[in-house]
Order: sequence, then C-alpha cells, then structure tokens
Amino acid sequence: MSNSKDASPIRDQDIEIKEIPDINAYIDIIKAAKTGRLIIFVGAGVSKLIGLPLWKEFAHKRLDEIFQRGLIDYRTYCDLKKQEPKKLLTICKMFMAENGITPQPAKEIFKIKDEYYKKYKEVYGKLYSMRAIYVTTNYDECLDNFALNIVEDEDITAESSACSNDSSRMTVKLKSPEGEIVINQSDLLESKLQNGNVIHIHGSVNDENNMIVTLNDYMLHYGSLSKDNHPELSIFLDRIFNTKYVVLFIGYGLEEYEILEYMLSKVKNPEKTRKHYMLYACFKEDKKLVSLLRKYYLGFGVELIPYDIGQKGYDQLITIIDKWSKVLNKLSNEQDYIQKMQFIDEVIEDRSPKFNINAKAVIEMAKEDESLEKYLFRKISDIRWLDLLIENGFYKPERVPNAIDKGDGYYSIPYWVNVDYLNKLLSNTENLNKEVISKILNIIQEISLYKDSEGNAIDNYHVWNQFTEIIGRIPNEYLTNEVLELVRVWTKSRFNIDFVVAKIGETLLDKFLNSDNPDDFKKVQIIIDIVTEVNEDKKTLVIGSHYFKKLFDKKTVELIARKCSIDFIKSYLNRVTEVLFKGVSRNTIKYGNEEFLIKLEDDRQKYIISVLQTDKEAITSIFLKQNYDRCKVLFEKEIAYCNDNDFTKHVLNWLYEILDESKFESNLHAKVRNLYYGLYSKCSYYSLYASYNMYNSDADELLLHFYKDIITNKFQAENVEEDKIIFLNNLLNNRYFALIKVALYVIGNLPDKYLTVILNNLDSEIMQLIIQESYFGDELRVILENINASEIDTEHISKILRLIECGPYSKYSSLEFDDTYKKVWKIKRLNALRHIPYFEEYISKNFQEVNSNIKLGPVIGEVHTTWNTEKTPLNQDDLTKMTNEELSDFLSTFKTEDIWEGSTVGGLGRTLSEHVKNNPEKYDSNLLPFINSAYFYIYEIFYGFLNAWREKKFINWNNILDFMLRYIDRDEFWNDTFIIDDSDWKANHNWTIGVFADLICEGTQDDKWAMGYDQVKKSKNLVLLILDRVSNYDERDENNDYIAYILNSIRGRVLKALLYISLYLKRNSTKENREETKWDNDLHTMFIRYMDSYVLDAYILFGMYLPQFIFLDKQWSKDKVNNITYENRNWEGFMVGYIYSRPIYKDVYILMKNHYKHSIYHAFKEEVIENVAQHIAVGYLNGLEEDINNELFDSVIEKWDYKMISKILWYFWTYDDKLSNYDEDEDKERIPKQDAERIRLKIIAFWNVLYRKYKDINSQELNDDDKKLISDSIKLIGILENLDEESVNRIRFAIPYSEVNHNTYYFIEKINKFASDRDSAEKRLTIGQLLLDMVKYNIPTYPEDEIVKLVEYLYEIKDENVKECADNVCNIYAKHNIEFLRDICLKHRDF
Repeated sequence: MSNSKDASPIRDQDIEIKEIPDINAYIDIIKAAKTGRLIIFVGAGVSKLIGLPLWKEFAHKRLDEIFQRGLIDYRTYCDLKKQEPKKLLTICKMFMAENGITPQPAKEIFKIKDEYYKKYKEVYGKLYSMRAIYVTTNYDECLDNFALNIVEDEDITAESSACSNDSSRMTVKLKSPEGEIVINQSDLLESKLQNGNVIHIHGSVNDENNMIVTLNDYMLHYGSLSKDNHPELSIFLDRIFNTKYVVLFIGYGLEEYEILEYMLSKVKNPEKTRKHYMLYACFKEDKKLVSLLRKYYLGFGVELIPYDIGQKGYDQLITIIDKWSKVLNKLSNEQDYIQKMQFIDEVIEDRSPKFNINAKAVIEMAKEDESLEKYLFRKISDIRWLDLLIENGFYKPERVPNAIDKGDGYYSIPYWVNVDYLNKLLSNTENLNKEVISKILNIIQEISLYKDSEGNAIDNYHVWNQFTEIIGRIPNEYLTNEVLELVRVWTKSRFNIDFVVAKIGETLLDKFLNSDNPDDFKKVQIIIDIVTEVNEDKKTLVIGSHYFKKLFDKKTVELIARKCSIDFIKSYLNRVTEVLFKGVSRNTIKYGNEEFLIKLEDDRQKYIISVLQTDKEAITSIFLKQNYDRCKVLFEKEIAYCNDNDFTKHVLNWLYEILDESKFESNLHAKVRNLYYGLYSKCSYYSLYASYNMYNSDADELLLHFYKDIITNKFQAENVEEDKIIFLNNLLNNRYFALIKVALYVIGNLPDKYLTVILNNLDSEIMQLIIQESYFGDELRVILENINASEIDTEHISKILRLIECGPYSKYSSLEFDDTYKKVWKIKRLNALRHIPYFEEYISKNFQEVNSNIKLGPVIGEVHTTWNTEKTPLNQDDLTKMTNEELSDFLSTFKTEDIWEGSTVGGLGRTLSEHVKNNPEKYDSNLLPFINSAYFYIYEIFYGFLNAWREKKFINWNNILDFMLRYIDRDEFWNDTFIIDDSDWKANHNWTIGVFADLICEGTQDDKWAMGYDQVKKSKNLVLLILDRVSNYDERDENNDYIAYILNSIRGRVLKALLYISLYLKRNSTKENREETKWDNDLHTMFIRYMDSYVLDAYILFGMYLPQFIFLDKQWSKDKVNNITYENRNWEGFMVGYIYSRPIYKDVYILMKNHYKHSIYHAFKEEVIENVAQHIAVGYLNGLEEDINNELFDSVIEKWDYKMISKILWYFWTYDDKLSNYDEDEDKERIPKQDAERIRLKIIAFWNVLYRKYKDINSQELNDDDKKLISDSIKLIGILENLDEESVNRIRFAIPYSEVNHNTYYFIEKINKFASDRDSAEKRLTIGQLLLDMVKYNIPTYPEDEIVKLVEYLYEIKDENVKECADNVCNIYAKHNIEFLRDICLKHRDF
C-alpha cells in the first residue's frame, strides 16, 4: 500500500478489503512503532467485544434508571431514547440532579462480566502487547489493568477463543508495572506519551465526576471556551495529530464519529501533516462506500484500513489484534532521546500561551529521567522556568549528587548542572532584582546548611564552585555577613578543594576590595578569614600554596593593607599564632649510662615538663609519630608561663632536686633551653627575605609571609603612630620567634620610620636573644645594614658592641674550635655594621685574620646541591696556565675550609675533569706528576679522558695505560693510601679501578674508534692484574637488582673490560695477521677462575653477553650454559643478565630452553618476569620454537601468569602497523609480506586461547587482572585484516571490559580501518553492532572525528537495520548528554 502523503487516487475496483490487512504494508506504522511514536487510539468498539456498553448503550442505561423509578412515562422514555447519546446523557444528568437521584456508578456499568473475563484477557492482553502509547475515549479500566499488571498472567489458548484460527499457545508477558494511567485533564502532557501508558482523554470510571459526558463537558473541553478553561486537551491533541506521532484508531464505529471528528478537527494542514490510520470494519463488497469514506478522512490526514467482517462479524477485530500484536511486539521501542530533546528545544523556544502546559510536560520528563534533566538545565536560561523548577523540587538539597565511591580510595564527584541555570539567570542584568535574588539565595542557604538523617552535610565541590560564581554576580548590597558565612561551609570537605577556595577568594576579594562602600571591607575580612582557615591537620590551609600566592599577589596585598585597619592586623595575629602553635617539644638527655626522654607541653595555660623512661629503639618512633605508648613517665612538673631564662632555671633546679646533678651530661643547660625554643621556633630557620617562590604548602609559612607583607605595606603607606609602635613592640616581645622575625622584617624595611623601636630595646632581654640567637640572622643583618651612622650615638654603639661581644650562648662552648667559631660568629654581625666608621675601624683592629666577606644570614638558606654549586679554587684559565707539576702540588695541599662559603675539593675535582675533557693532550703527555695524587683527583682526570674519547678527541693511550699500570701496581694503592682527608670525598681505590675499566671498555668496543692492537695488549695486562687482586672482594647486591649491581660493581666493570678486550682481540687477530683466532687463553683462564669461584658478577656478565661469549668459544659456552644449576643466586644473576640482552638468536634461544622453562615458574621480580615473557613471545612469533614444538610458549599459557600474559599481549600489539598498510608511510617498520600472514595467524591463535579461557566465565568470577587482560585483547584488533565471525565474537566479548584498562579509544581508532565506502549493508551492520555494543558499556568521546566518521559511514547506506543501529548509537550518546552526533542523526531522520 502506498506510503505517500499525497496518495494517488485509487479506483473502487482496486480497493482491497481483506479479513486481516497486512500491517507491514503500512510503513509509517512500522517506523512509528520502532521509534516509540505509535499511538493506538482505542475506541468503544474494542470494549464492546467483551460485553461492555457502547456510548449509546451507556446513555440508555442512564435513561432506564429514570424510567424504572417511574419519573417519566413510557412515551417520553421512547422519545428520549431516539436522541443521540451526548444529548441524552446531558438530559439524564440534569434530570437526576433536579430529582436528587444518585445514578448507578459508572464503574459498575463498565465492569467486565465473568463470562467475558477470559476473552478480555486475550483481547486486551494482545492489544497491550503491541507496546504502543494508548490513548482512549473509553471510560473503562480494560487497558489500565494490564498497564498496572494486575491481570493474572497465564497461557491463553487459541481454542478457548471462538474467533481465532491459530492453534498455538501464546503467553502474554508483562513487566511490573508496564505503564502509567492518566485520567486527569491537567496531566495530559507530552511527557505522558510513552509506551505502555494509558491516557483517558475523556476521564475514567475511577473519577466519575470528571468524566467528559455531557454537552457542556464537550463545550468546555472542545469548544471555543476550552482555550481559557481547559487548554490541556486541546494542546495535547495538537501534539498527537500535528507533530511526530502516528495515530492508529482501533474500535471506532459510526456512533463515535462525532467524537472522532471533534478530535480530527485538530489536524492542521492535513495534506502536509503525518498520515494517521483507522481500522474500519466493513464488508468486502463495500468498496464504493470505503472509497468515499477514504477520501473524506484523507481530508483529516487519516487513511482508512478496511477489513472484512463477512465471516466473523465484529469479532474479526480480535484476529487482527492477534496478528498485528505479534509484529508490533517485536518492533516497538521507546521514544529515543533525540526526539525528547527536540521536544524540549521546541518548548524552550515557545513564546505562545501553550508554553505553560508544555513546560509542565518537560518538567515531568526531567523528573523521570536524569539525562533529560541535565539536558534541560543545559539549555534553559530565561526566568519563566525558575518558579516551575523550585515548585517541582529541582533545587531540593536531596537532589544534589553525592560523591561516588570508585574503590581503592578514589571518588567521582558528579557535576550538578541544575545550578548552571541560576548562573545564567543572573548573567542577565534584567533578573538582578530583589525577588529573583532572594529565591536564589534561599536555594543556596538551604543546600549549604542541609544535613541528612545521619548528620552528613553535602560535599560536592562542583556545587560550591558554581555557588561562588553566583555570589559573584549578585550585587554587594544583597550579600550580608550571614550570606557570606555560608561560604565557610563550602570549604569543609574530605576532598582536596583548594581550587574552590581559590575561586571564592578570587571572586569575592576583588568584588569587595574594589568597592567604595567602607562596610564592604568588613566582608573582605570575612573572606580572608575563610580562605586562610587552617585544616584539621594544623599544617595546611584550606587553600593550596599555588592558589594562595596567586590570590594574594603584590597588588592585592597592597590594596588590603591600604583598606584594612590596625585592628584587623591585631585580630589576624590570632590566626598566625594558631598555625605557629606547636604544643609539644621533645629532646633526649643522658643521665649516667641511661638516656631519658624529656618532653615539654604547652596546654595553653601553663607548661608541663615530663621525664620519661624509654628504650633506644622506641626513640625514633616517638620523635616521628609522637607515640608515647612505650614510655613511662618518671617525673612531671607544671610551670607557669615564663621567658626562656626563667624556664631554664626552673627546670634545671627541678632536675637537680629529683636526680643526681653529677650524672647529667655537660650540655644539659643547652638542651633544656632548646626544649623551650622547640615550642616557639617554628618557621624561624628561613629568612623572611627569601624569594616568594620558596613558599611551600605549610600554613605557617604562607600566613607568615602574608602577614608580614600586610603589615609592611600598611606601615609604609601611613604615618608613624603610637599604636603602630606599640604593636611592633608587642610583636618584638612575642614568644614565637617567627613573629619576632616579622617585627624585625617590618623595621628593616622601614628603618626611617621604626628603627627607634630597636634602638629603644637595646637594653632588653629580647635584643640579647635577637643578637645572640641564629634564628634572626637575616632580618637582623638588614636592620644593622640600614642603621644610619648619623642617627645613632656613642651610647647606641656601645650597647650594640656589648651585645655582640657577649658572643653566642654558652651552649656552643663544647665545640672543638671554640675561639674560631666565636670570631666567625662576631664578624658576621660586625660586617653588617662596617658602613659605620667606628665598626669598620673596630673590625680592622681585631679581626684581620677572619674572612671579611662572611655575612650574617638565616639558619637555613636557599638549598642547592653541592654537586653543582660547589666553589672551586682554580678556574679553567688557572688550570691552563699551571704546569702538571704545579697542579699536582696544589692538589696535594688543598683542603676544604668552609663547605658552605668557600672552595671545596668537590668543586676543584669537577673543574679539573672538565678541563681534561677539553684539553686531554695537556694531561696525557705528562701524567707522572700525578702518580701520588689522591684517588679522587685521578678519578676526575680519567673521567675527563673518558668524556674526551666519547667526543672523538684523540688521547695518548700508551701514556695513559702506562700510568694506569704504574699507579695501581704498588701496595700503597691497594692499602687506600691516597684517600683525601676530607669529610665529603672519601674516594678510595675502587673509584680509580672503576673509571680505568670504563675507559678501557670505551676504547675497545668500537673497532672504528678504538685504541691500537698493542695498546689493547697492554690493557689486557692491566685488567688481569686488577682481577687477580679483586677476586676476593666482598661486594653485595643490597637491592636485589642484578643489572644495577653489575653496572656499578668493581669486579663487574673490570670483567666487562676483560670481555671487551677478548672480543677486540678475536675480531682483529686475523686483520693483524696474528695467530690468536681463539679466545685469548690468559683472559679465558681468568674468566673461568671467576666462574669456578661462583663470583656473581661473572655469571651476570655471562648471561648478559652470552652471544658474545659463544662467539669467543662456542663449545665452552654451551657446556657452561648446560652445567649451570638452577635455584641459586648465580643462576638468577645469569638469567637476569641474559633476559636483559637483545637481540635474541635462534641457536641461543634453543640452547637456553631449559633455563627459560625454569624461569617461567621462578619467583623473579616483576620486570624480569615480563622480560622472560617477551623473550618467549619473540621466539613464538619468529619461529624460534619450531624445533621444540612451542614448548616454552605452551608453558607460559599453561601457567597463565598475569604479568607474563600482559607482556605478551603488549608485544603482540606492537605488530599492529607492521603487518599491513604497505602502501602507506614507507618510513614505518614493516614485516615482509611473506612473513606477515604467518605472524598474524600466530597472534590470532593466542587471542583465541585467551577468548576460550574466559568466554564462559561469569564476570563476577573474574578478578581485576583477568579483566585487564580481556580489555587489552582489544588492542589486537589492529592485526586483523578483516572482520570474520570469530574475530567479531572475540571483539564483542572484550568490549564490556574495554575501559578496565583504557582501551576504548583504541577500539574506535582501529575499528574505523575496516570501514570502506564500498562496504555492503551486512558489513556495515557488523561494524555498527560492534560500535553499539561499545557505547552500551562505555561511551567513547575521543577521537571525536573518528566516531563521527564511523556513524556517517553507517548512515550512508539506505538500509533500515543499519540505520536503526546508527540511531541507537546516536541516542545513547544523547542520553549521556553528549551531543556531537545529534545533528548527524537528525540529518538522516525521515520523520
């Protein structure tokens, strides 16, 4: 049958009237069913089949009630019975109301009688199994019972039905519940048009008062009044008949045509609208009538589907329902997401009066589907939605998504797109009014303060970030202190949300700081207080260091300082003090042969001093973890707050009272004082002048720098005032050293204003502390350097000098160089004052022998590694000018004097090595002066030769080798005579041996750039001498890392030199016409000696260079390999060394078979196991196992160790591009075509093994490693040439696990390579189904262009199955609010 909307005229004789029309001929119905757009309009003709009254019969029943009560005579009864049903029902209702008659309940009238119940279940069960949207003008509950699944589910036999010719049995299968029942006019919404829903547009017997029955009812709902009073039905019918839906009328007869025409009158432009259909009962001879009616209904956009009732009468409809249900049941689907999104888009754009009704439908859809909710909130931006959303609970705290536990301590925090709408609202200045802002602030407050039944607050940092943006848009006058205090809640989280805190600071600080309203600075203080709050760990702030520095940049700090008051600075001191508070200080004290732990606590009211007994083993744990479980308190005392001197006296007196004074260690005084300082010295070791980049993440340092910058900027910008001087004096006398440093920093930066604070305190104990303690060094230096000579008098000078001359505290008196230290200590302070003539003169008289460049500085300066920053006494030019003799003498006498300030041995060594590299001829021409030089310098000289040779610079090998031999061939060398007496460079003779061996290796490994044959012979003698002396060395592999060990051990490096010499001699013996064509006997004998002595180094080297040893002596090497026993350190070392080597040779692979096999089951470290697997994978693919029947590969498969199988998978994956694409990118490595197919089949065979191993195992039974392997098998897609059935099965099996090991991207990239413009529909369907499988489990979003290309490829061919597959893919993306496929889908839609 034609599907065209402009159907050509059909002649009467051409009209077919069958008993069962073919539903497949009506393509619109089929397509609509597949896409969830089929509406079955159920009329009374269906319920009449099961004995329920038609509309006219219902009217007669009401008339019968009046007549039976004797209220009308028979003549009137007969006259009324002739009236059409609507009029009669209207009259009956009025008459009954006037006479106070309660009519029989409609529920009883439309109740199914027992004798019809079985037929009812058959008819309506099959009707409902069509899985369409059901709209009905019937009042009965026939469909409702199936939608709610309250009909008993049982087999229905065809024989039990008098109207079915099908002898098969059919079970009506229902889900629970299937759909929703809609009976209220207010619920007639687009959102209700879902498969399985039953919509009573005229009401239901379950709400008889609201049934549309009378003329007045029809006028209200269909007439001109309906637009004002009941617009829902009109709008609903408009959606049904004039949009995407296809309506199929079933069970409408002649007596219902008036109602039908009411509804069809809603069809707009029937010639352009989508076609609807009506099953029409007639006799096959009624072709003329059908032809006329067909033309009539086509005017409403409805096509008649006539069917012949000549045999069964109206029961013929049952047979049609039966047959059609079998087709539609299989085809019907829900409406896809793109359709629903289109509807939402239409409503958003709608500016007509229908908006409120349709918006309500959108709200209902969003309530039921989270994806549509997200889509809605992403799209809307106007004010019309706000009240609707609030009323429907979309901003209830319970809707805020919680963190999702991903396991292993990982959480996912869902983004709540609902808040974005509020943000968009406020971005429109028209909405910045009190009413809107009040509603939004109420939402923010309710969510911020919410706690669930267990007392848990909301913890979603995305929401707090969004709220911050909203607050930033609201005018300042609406943001009260109470509102801003809500912001504090947002910083409390179990997750790291410093970026949220940063956003709060950036948004709100700038907002209030740039306000002219003086009250807004109070809000600034609240924000500063919030963003600099300290975490529970008391170590970090709620804002990270990076964000802190960015937030409080120079400009912002200056602005805060300019606007804040001194009261703010005073109050903020509490926050700084909070992070500096330590609470506990500990130290150990020796008492006779015992060691006690002494602990000081500050409980914020007093000091508590304790002496604890413990064991040495526990002390480390105590200091690191503050775990005192293993300690016993021996003595305890409380002490009132006091200064350091008084505290020290109190504690010493107490200790001497309770214990024997004579048994204490001599420096007890210093330890007690340090105990006190331990409470208050936090953050005092570094200079406050250190670069801002030195900020770390610790709260104390961040706040300290911030605080001193605020004060400095504030005091610099304003005049000197008494309250500022008092504040600085108080800060200077604070117990916390860091705050004293802040005071000193401010004074040092503003000496013209506040130096008097220091000068007036010169007699105080605090100045004695500042001068004498090293904590304040850098800040003190700046102050001293900034004292203007004209501003101080002789009294000030005398006081300062007296403080310096007192020297450091006596705790330093135990140092060995006491006088020297004191002089250095004093000159550091005096140097800062030497710009004052008196102090310059004083220094020149008393400190001539002390380095005058020494500066006062922090306890800990900026840290550099000494390797790169050590100073050298000689530069490159100095070394060039010196003779080797002069240099040797200098090396023998130079010592490190000051590792921090002066030149060092290390610095000299580095400079020397660099000079040798650049000028090797200066040194190799005359090395003898260095014959007694320290090992360290010889190491550096030869390291220079090594680098020179690597840079292709010539060196005099004869002189160098002669020197090597002479240097080591004496007892002094082996007795470590030439160690430098330097605490940092204890280089011994091993250093020299190592660099000698490395240099020989470098000179023999490449024949094109090697020493001469005769020099190699000299090297041989040197190596044999060394190996003879070091054979009994006790070197151990402490880290169980054989490769690292062999590369660094002395014997390993020298044995490697032996090997390189051996290889050189064998390679070059023929060239030189010599006789040595075998392995040099002396070298061979030495190596055998080491092997026979079971020296680990020799075994590792033998494995690492096995092919080279075979080259030297094939039979000896084979015998040795076969005789090495398993399960000992030497075998492990040999095997690890061998596995480390590349490439793999077939003869060696076969030789190593038993060792490989044993390695498969040996407990090696992970990287060794993986390398064993890769070796065997190489052997398997390259045919190395053919002579051993894949014995090794089969053993790996049998063991099925995750690490091994994973490595094999990885290795096979590397063949991806090597096996194909011979016409592309010639630079890529390719496998010859003749080998490619063999390798491909081997990899596929392995893939099949993996597939068969797992395919029948339930997912819950697989462990994480199993799932990773299955996931990684997706990588093998790239080696396939085509998608045969077996390959598709393997891929399909792996797809659910693809993202376990992040292989979704690879799937998309590689599946595309199988797509071609010439592909058949069958192949496209295969690729489409694989893609569909993937998106059902994991939604790939990258590479987007590849996904788009794949979907376009599916749509290109006009095949319904392929198109349906592509539609499903697009809809899954749409459901997850990923829209880049939406336009493609719409472009290929035919509705």
